[in-house]
Amino acid sequence: RGSAASGAGVSVAANEGASATAPPKNISIKTNRNRNNNPRQKTWKLLDTDPISQLKTDYVKLYKSKKCRTVKFYFENSLVVDTTKTFRELGIGDGDMIYAMENSKVYKPI
Repeated sequence: RGSAASGAGVSVAANEGASATAPPKNISIKTNRNRNNNPRQKTWKLLDTDPISQLKTDYVKLYKSKKCRTVKFYFENSLVVDTTKTFRELGIGDGDMIYAMENSKVYKPI
């Protein structure tokens, strides 16, 4: 019984569009802190439906002891302006790198 009901739900979701109705997926992303050259970057485990603001809150909380008060994120050389958007909406997926610039430091694209 359970599999028949879930199967029907999947076919309806496929007709409506996979990106809008796909279930949340666990992703693992890395942040590069202030464009450093450290080979080990901080890894974050999130859902692709989480907003960037959640990463921002967690990031500042983690690096607060290292004097981080604010952070701006860059993905593919572009500033992430709208932190209410989800990782999925911004095209950020599993294994991607986000550059985190703290306390008004300037990001310089490669």
